[in-house]
Amino acid sequence: MSRRGRPDSFENCINRFLSDLMNKNVVSSLVKAFISCFSDVGKENYISIFERYSVQKLYEEFKCEKISGLLRRASLYIDDLFKEVKNIFDAAFLIRMELVSRLSIQTRNPMIPFDISIAWDPILNLPYIPSSSLKGVVRSYILNIVKINKIDDISVYDLFGRGGRESSIGALVFFDAYPVACMNSLIEPEVITPHYKEAERKIDETSSSPVPIVFPTIASGTIFNTIIAIDYSMLETIYENKSFDLRRLIDFVKENVIKALDVGVGAKTNLGYGRIKAVSQTEYVREKSI
Repeated sequence: MSRRGRPDSFENCINRFLSDLMNKNVVSSLVKAFISCFSDVGKENYISIFERYSVQKLYEEFKCEKISGLLRRASLYIDDLFKEVKNIFDAAFLIRMELVSRLSIQTRNPMIPFDISIAWDPILNLPYIPSSSLKGVVRSYILNIVKINKIDDISVYDLFGRGGRESSIGALVFFDAYPVACMNSLIEPEVITPHYKEAERKIDETSSSPVPIVFPTIASGTIFNTIIAIDYSMLETIYENKSFDLRRLIDFVKENVIKALDVGVGAKTNLGYGRIKAVSQTEYVREKSI
């Protein structure tokens, strides 16, 4: 290793580990770089320096034209998954959706060594939107904004599942959303500058020491594909073979998924992050179900 503390040496170290990322596992590469490059920069402000260089590398390495193969693979994966979902569930729809604003998602991902992290699939090697985030935002929208507890006599909790001691899965099955197209770069750096160290109870102006935090976001204009399925047979079991209007249920779910996504997914939605609009939908309903 080069002499400790030389910025050029640190940058070379980062470049060594974080180049050609489309052919490497991004999560493990970031961890390796975080550990291996430490001796090149020393202890003081190491995390903030590491984040600044690393997020910039993610921006450069995930230019859309460079990762076209990864995006194509994600698209094929969703298409193949949709074929299988149609064999299993009574109804399903594939939603193609566009990010209207930058997305910050799963900011506490423990696998990536950033203060503000991002959800990253180590297999497809792409950032993604976890199914739990999609399910949570739609469930919250229906309960807190639409403010209903039942849909056609079906409890919202039977559709989305229950937590706590009565934990159960629901009849609505959400799948992870993956990027399939983007405009310039899939990853864009974002910066916040906390002025106060609240954890150390230093809130006064004289004790403030601003340290910018650079973190990765998914760029606006990115196109995602995802799948939502309805397990109608589960509802029949729960309600002892009572018959429901599946067409009405499908339309209600589709309508409110679109409205919920427009409110925002992920972190910082109150600042305008994570707004999504549906571009198109491909619907499947088993003929005997309606």
